[in-house]
Amino acid sequence: AVDEACSLLLPHASAGTDLDARFLLSTGEIVVDATVVTADDAQPDRSGFAWTVLGALASAVDVQRDAERLTITVTKHTEANQ
Repeated sequence: AVDEACSLLLPHASAGTDLDARFLLSTGEIVVDATVVTADDAQPDRSGFAWTVLGALASAVDVQRDAERLTITVTKHTEANQ
């Protein structure tokens, strides 16, 4: 799921910038924020195969946009915590 989130972000990354990822582990859950700096109001393609795979693998997917960053947050719960 993290790979799919990153592949959705990379086409929107400004040249020369990094893709950053933050992993937060807690009991029964992992949350990953993947983010890139963008130069426009880009949004990930929610109609393609990568988004479909991401949605199938994750418990929740959220997209945030601020002035210069596009972030996809992927949450996965263990079966007992869903």
